[in-house]
Amino acid sequence: MLSINSNLLLALNNATSEPIFLLDLEYNVGGSANTLRISDRDLVFNSMQYYGIVKSFGSYHQSANILDFTTSTGTMQMAGINTPSSLKNTRFSDLFATNNFINRKWTLWLWESHLGATRSKIAMGYISDDLKFDDCTFELTLDDYTSIWSRDFPKTIINKTDYPNCPDTNIGKPIPMFYGNIDVNADAPTSTAEFDRHLVGGHFPAPITSQYNISDGALNCYPDTATLKQLRAKNIFMGKEKYFLACENANVNIASNPKIYFSGNEYRLLVDFINIKGSSNVTNTGNAIDNNFDNYATFSCEAGTPAYI
Repeated sequence: MLSINSNLLLALNNATSEPIFLLDLEYNVGGSANTLRISDRDLVFNSMQYYGIVKSFGSYHQSANILDFTTSTGTMQMAGINTPSSLKNTRFSDLFATNNFINRKWTLWLWESHLGATRSKIAMGYISDDLKFDDCTFELTLDDYTSIWSRDFPKTIINKTDYPNCPDTNIGKPIPMFYGNIDVNADAPTSTAEFDRHLVGGHFPAPITSQYNISDGALNCYPDTATLKQLRAKNIFMGKEKYFLACENANVNIASNPKIYFSGNEYRLLVDFINIKGSSNVTNTGNAIDNNFDNYATFSCEAGTPAYI
C-alpha cells in the first residue's frame, strides 16, 4: 500500500510542486554491497548522485481482495537509455551483466524538491532477471515482494466440518476482521421513532455460517471471531441493493458476541425523502429532508382550514 507522509502530501497539493521519482537498485561487486541510483534526470539528493537514464517508470500495480484475505504480487516495468555513455561511461546492460543485480532489492521513492532531504518510500521489491535491451534502450522488470516483510492476517475459513449448515456460496470464505465505526450516530434523536436503529456510522459484513440452527431456532452469522464492542441487537441488518433493513431486535440474540443469532420476518427500513411539498401551512420543508435533526419543518393546521403535507 502506498504511504506518503503529511508534509510531502501538502507539497504535492501545491500548484508549484515538482514531484520526482528516485529509484535505488542494489547490486553486489566482489562481496561488497553497492547501490545504483537512477531517475529521469541527473540530480543530487542528500549528497547522493542520481543518473538521469530513466525514460519511463511504467505502472506499478497491486490489488487486494478484502473478503478472501488475498493480495496480488505487483510488478513494475521500467524503461531507460542504454547508450554507451549514458551511465558511468558504460551501458546499463553491460553494468547489469557484470554485476550481481538479480534478486537484489530495489526501492522507489517520491521526492518533492521544495522539501529538501525529505522523501517518501512508494514501493520496494527484488530485481528480476528479465532485462530486454538493444543499443539504445533497455526494459527491466522489478518484482514486488513486500509480502516477505509482511505478517499474514489470522483467518478463520468457513467450512462444512465446523459449519455444516453454511450456505454453499460461503464455503471457503474467511470470517472478516472487523474495522471501522458502526456505532449509533451520536446526533440520532432518542424518541419513539427509534432512529437509533438506522443512523449508524456504517455497516460491516457478517457471513452466514448456519442457514438454520435447530438448537438456536435461528440463523447464525459472524462479523469477526473476536468480541466486538459496538455490536448491538438493534443494528443487525439485511442488505438489499442500496438499502439496509434493520432486524427487529426482539428477534436478535448477541449474548454470544461475536456470534449473532437472528430469526423472524420483521424488518424496518428508514427511507430518505428526496423532496417534500406542502400547503402554505408547511414552512421550511427543506429541513425535513436534510438528515439534520437540529432543524425541522413546521406544520400548522387551524380548524376549518385544509392543509396537507
